[in-house]
Amino acid sequence: MSLVDDLDHIRQRLGRSIVLPTPPACQDLLDQAKAAGIPVGTLFVLSRSLAPGVRGGYDRRTGDAWCYYDGGDDEGARDVLQSVLTLIAHAKLHLPPPTTIEEDWEHVRLAHREAASLAQAWDREDLFSASDLDAFLSEDAHLYNCHVAAGELAGNLAPDIARDTYRALLAVQQRYQWSDAQFEAALGGVNEDEEEANAVVLDFDRCSFREYWLSTSTRMWADEPHPFGQWTLSQTLRTARVLRSALERVSYPVEQEILYVPLQKADHTSLAFFRIECEQDLSLIIAHVNAWLLDHPACFARMRWTLYADTPWRETVTPLPHLYHMSLEYFCHGEKQADERSEPLGRDLWVLVPAVPARKREELIEAAWQRYIRSWLTCADLHTDALYDGLQALWSWLRL
Repeated sequence: MSLVDDLDHIRQRLGRSIVLPTPPACQDLLDQAKAAGIPVGTLFVLSRSLAPGVRGGYDRRTGDAWCYYDGGDDEGARDVLQSVLTLIAHAKLHLPPPTTIEEDWEHVRLAHREAASLAQAWDREDLFSASDLDAFLSEDAHLYNCHVAAGELAGNLAPDIARDTYRALLAVQQRYQWSDAQFEAALGGVNEDEEEANAVVLDFDRCSFREYWLSTSTRMWADEPHPFGQWTLSQTLRTARVLRSALERVSYPVEQEILYVPLQKADHTSLAFFRIECEQDLSLIIAHVNAWLLDHPACFARMRWTLYADTPWRETVTPLPHLYHMSLEYFCHGEKQADERSEPLGRDLWVLVPAVPARKREELIEAAWQRYIRSWLTCADLHTDALYDGLQALWSWLRL
């Protein structure tokens, strides 16, 4: 959607507009930019930010821009003018969309340098001094490191995914009241003073990867203590380290895997089956789940998880396998519209955890797998059922 569409959607949802009258000082900068031939569009000064931790944004397609004005901050007026200068710099540079996180933040650094140059050329160094530029460049370096770490936690180093992940993780920083240094250390898994912080950042809400989800009445809360019932495995610092390592492996694959499985034309389904016994297996499965959940971004998605498992009759009986099933449906009827009456596109993932007695490493891998699934539970159903039913359902798929 365009910036105008986003603002209209917010107005309808809130019942009021968040667009403020453009301050004369901001309009003066826009007029000066237009006089210099810089292709700026409409500026929207907003009473609230469109994204956590973001002070402004620029639409490459239209040249429109928005900036957040914090009227309760003594520095709010100066901050908004700095944001306008930076947005004008983006419009002047008109750089192509970044393809890497490094390129993304190099563009930000270039825009800040250009904003300082514009301030000097327009005799507005009171708005953007040399010391201001140094502060912005220092912040850019910090945010670059945070976004790389966020991309690794997501298992995807695409710039837009890294930004979405970072914004989702800001809620974690706020909840634990970490300083920027503590937050950066936790993201990178190097917080030596509080190792638990290195673990909790893995549990951010991954539903932020997609914009469109279909709600269901049976959805479980993500903080449910035992989402897998009696088969819920304990989450420890060890499971966090296993999951972090697996996600980093997904982020930096040694060999290029075929992750985007094409939808079959005949029945609109795709099927993937995995056996999970080691960290490499876990990485491959997560890579597939990530890829599928990023596919068809203009469609609404509905995700269901089922754990098929049985309790052994006696403790001496050999442990039974566990079978996980993810059913993913895309509803793509019309432009970004969800119509459950239309035939959805579907994908099914089956993961077998074999029964191996007295091998704690396999249980650790499964616990890390459960930890990953739990990070999707604000937008997914999760049920448990008998192993027999799961094997029967899987067999019906394999016979197709």
